[in-house]
Amino acid sequence: MNKKLCIALALIAVAATGLAAYCITALKANSASGTVVEVSALNTTGHGVKIDTGFLLKCSEPINEQEVRNSIAVTPLMNYTLKHQSGNQYILNFDEKLKPDSIISFKQIDTVKPYSWAFQTENVFRVTQTLPADKSKMVPVNTGIEISLSYLDVADFQNSFKIEPAVAGKYEKHGKTWVFVPDGLQPNTLYKVTVDKGLKSSGGELLGEDYTFSFRTNETLANNNYLYISGEAAETFAPDVTPVIEVRASEHYNEADLRVRVLKFSDAGSYLSALKARHDYINDQLGYENHYFASLEGVERIGDFTTRIKRENPQQTWSPAYIVLPDKLPAGHYLINHFERES
Repeated sequence: MNKKLCIALALIAVAATGLAAYCITALKANSASGTVVEVSALNTTGHGVKIDTGFLLKCSEPINEQEVRNSIAVTPLMNYTLKHQSGNQYILNFDEKLKPDSIISFKQIDTVKPYSWAFQTENVFRVTQTLPADKSKMVPVNTGIEISLSYLDVADFQNSFKIEPAVAGKYEKHGKTWVFVPDGLQPNTLYKVTVDKGLKSSGGELLGEDYTFSFRTNETLANNNYLYISGEAAETFAPDVTPVIEVRASEHYNEADLRVRVLKFSDAGSYLSALKARHDYINDQLGYENHYFASLEGVERIGDFTTRIKRENPQQTWSPAYIVLPDKLPAGHYLINHFERES
């Protein structure tokens, strides 16, 4: 009985000794030389840490810069500099600003139970999204105009919002999104919206620069009759080839006589200027291709002719249609203009 009891006590003693050894080892590991034991941000706001903030690192004891780097892992991986302060403290500054609305974390290396620190960067006061999106086309005339911001509360949004051409309307707020509800937008019109740089958040942060975006409303057709160029805006033909122009035409133009005018540019420079003007209209003014009409300034009228639209499949109005010029043209740069239905 006594012998068995002694063995049991011995086993307990061994187990207790082992546990004590583990605790001592863990304690030493978490306070070992070369370990960062505290991280704090130097510049914080109510929305998180500033994107240009530095961080104060406190170590378990005075160590050199390389030992600091060896003791801590930073995520995401970014270059940084360390500046030694008094005693066991360092200031860490990143070479680049942190990303807004992101997480930066620090974690001890080579410790049994590593400590870690995580910081949320502030979401910089800005416009995060708009509806319609910038450079949108075919926008319904009954659309609302939404401005989503990164902060929930702002001061006097109505006086920071401007739309051109001017439109009357009302304002609504849904969370971080302000909505301007127009009384009515005009069809096929380019609108430019500006949120003024002076817009302030409830905490006093400024937007800092004007935020602008543009969109064009959809066109309203008076009827279902249409005729427009659907092929390339600029095509090249050899002098011995009769030019053919691809168009889209409604059933209204089946078996219709059309009047077509041929004009000639004075030189290649005038031709290129006309192409640039078309590009600017479509891309900068968000214009529709079938609404663009080239300027007739500086072009010479060569002649008119009457023709009929030809279709690949006469029974299908959506199939490609073509206007075939009556003859070849000498080398040069030309403008095919002013499609008219014969009366």
